[in-house]
Amino acid sequence: MPSPFPETRPTTPAASSPAPQSPMAVAPSAASSPKALTTSQPTENAQILRLLTRSIASNVLSLPLFLQAIGRYNALVSRCRGNGDIRRQIEGMPGVRPEVWSLITDQTYQRVVGPSVPVLKEYQPFSSNVYGELLPAFLSSLVGLTELAPGSVLVDLGSGVGNCCLQAALQVGCEAWGWEMMAGASRLAREQLAEAQRRWAMWGLAAGRVEIREGDFCAAPEVGEVLKRADVVVRRVREPFCERRGCC
Repeated sequence: MPSPFPETRPTTPAASSPAPQSPMAVAPSAASSPKALTTSQPTENAQILRLLTRSIASNVLSLPLFLQAIGRYNALVSRCRGNGDIRRQIEGMPGVRPEVWSLITDQTYQRVVGPSVPVLKEYQPFSSNVYGELLPAFLSSLVGLTELAPGSVLVDLGSGVGNCCLQAALQVGCEAWGWEMMAGASRLAREQLAEAQRRWAMWGLAAGRVEIREGDFCAAPEVGEVLKRADVVVRRVREPFCERRGCC
C-alpha cells in the first residue's frame, strides 16, 4: 500500500553549503581561476572542483569526499606557494582587485567577528554607543570619491570592529587609524587586525599601516596629532555626544 505521505529528501543547495575555512584555501592559485577550470582535458583543478561539487550534492552529502577535496586543494595551493606560482600571479595583478580585497576582508570578518556577534549587541539603546557598520560597497565608493591612495591617511572615529580601517588599508594601501570606546568592539577590531595581517602576508600583499585604539577619542591627545595629517575622517557618533564634549 503506498504511503499517504509524499517522499521527502532534505535538499542542501551546493552554493549554500558552508565549507570549513582553511588558511590555505584563500590563495589565488589556478584552482580559483574560472579559465583554469574550463579545459577540455581533465586537470587537477577540474578534478578537485568536481570532487567538491559531488561531495555537497543533495543526493550525496559525503563528509569523507568533502575532506578529500579540501585536502587535495590545500596540497595544490601549498605546492603553488612553494614553486612561486602564487606570488608571480599576485605580482602581475594591476593593484588589489575588488574580488581579492573583498574576499580577504569578508573571510577575516567571518572568522573573527561572526562567532562574536552577540558582543556587539551589548550597548544601551538610543545612546551614543549604538553599534552599526558601513557596508564595504559604500566604503569602496567613499575611497574612490576621496581619491585615497598610498600616502593618504584615513581616520575613523567610532571605528567599531575596524572594518573601515582594514578595508581602506588593503584596498588602496593608505594609512588608517581607528578609535573605538566600546570594549567588545575594540577587542574584535584588534583580533581582526591580527587575522588580516596574517592573510595579507599569505597573499603576499603589503597593505597600509593600521592602528587601532580603544577609548574616548575626545580624551585622547594622540587624536589631534593624527587629525592634522588626515585626508579623510569618518565619524558616525551622534551629534550630542560630540557637542557635549566640544571636540567636533
